[in-house]
Amino acid sequence: MNEPALESDEKRSQKVANTIESSVGGGSVDVALPTDRTTMQHCTEWLKRQGATDTSYAFVPHNSAKYGARPAEQSSWWIDYGNFQRGVGALGGGNVDINAGGDLDNLTVAMPTNGRVRGGRTVAEQKTLEVRNGGALTVEAGGAVRAGYYYLGRGAGTIEAGEFAVGREVRVTSGSQVTTYPIAPILSLGDATLDVRTAGDLRLQTFLDPLLVSSGDPYAPNFISSHTERTALSPRLDRRRRHSGQSGHLPVEGCGSNIRQFYGRCYPFYQ
Repeated sequence: MNEPALESDEKRSQKVANTIESSVGGGSVDVALPTDRTTMQHCTEWLKRQGATDTSYAFVPHNSAKYGARPAEQSSWWIDYGNFQRGVGALGGGNVDINAGGDLDNLTVAMPTNGRVRGGRTVAEQKTLEVRNGGALTVEAGGAVRAGYYYLGRGAGTIEAGEFAVGREVRVTSGSQVTTYPIAPILSLGDATLDVRTAGDLRLQTFLDPLLVSSGDPYAPNFISSHTERTALSPRLDRRRRHSGQSGHLPVEGCGSNIRQFYGRCYPFYQ
């Protein structure tokens, strides 16, 4: 009995084109902020992804508890442009340069990539990863970086400020108990390097891969790792900028609650 022919990648690309937008050829953003700015939005609101494999890591049709029978879904991620509503972003590639005379309060800076895996619909079919976009990130704040979200998907970046500090609070209610969590800056990297420089304290909420953060949909536990051997965060204390009597230290808050605890459902790009 003859096996059914596999659908070509080109034909499949035409089918998903109505729901997935992969941008290229973006431009650079140069912003001067003489005063404090507050505008934050987390990546889970606009960074979308899909992908499902069987136990042999082949992309095959599968059943979803929420959506029913689903076709083979090769790993991919893309930008939902309509939901990117706050912050500064180079969403189609390019550089971002931000210079603030004062504090940066709860600012979102996003330089994401988009990508997909071709092939892999059988164990024997080779997988090929395609990643687009990236750039250079430069952020300078004359005051403090307070909370906020900074994401560099691919490239190299530098963030320099007088200090990195808590900028907002999140209150969680469980029954009659209310717990308050102070939120410091969140740094996110894919295939990228980031230098963080300060003359004072360097307090970070977490350092993470946004493609490994839960989307909040319990029926879509598809995780993708965008970290590579090049991914690196380098914190540096700039003694030339330190004022008399000012100390520097690097506390990093825990982030276990941000990532779901069933890593068996993480879908790799390739084996």
